[in-house]
Amino acid sequence: MPILQALTPNEGSNAARNYILQELSALLQQLNVDGELQIMPYGSFVSGLHSPDSDLDMALVGSCQDAEGAPAVELCQQSAEYQKKIMYELAGLLESSGIAAGPVSEPRHKRRR
Repeated sequence: MPILQALTPNEGSNAARNYILQELSALLQQLNVDGELQIMPYGSFVSGLHSPDSDLDMALVGSCQDAEGAPAVELCQQSAEYQKKIMYELAGLLESSGIAAGPVSEPRHKRRR
């Protein structure tokens, strides 16, 4: 297989990535949050510069309330404890839905943009 063909995105790999984004978006509807959260892809997939076996960079963005009656604020401005709660709940949904092939591990760090 020529190297250019091996490194060029194809319909199958793009379809798989779009399917993952759709499934994750559907799972978000099951989260116990009062607000609007969404999965936002970024990186090489969005720019179209990914290879068929590249990873899929995603961020969880949006606004939500961390307490009843509190104003909705961006998730990135919520407390670390609340962010962790949301991520653990999402990890549980990934595992119970069968989307994750095994247990979801805790990220070692998070990127700030």
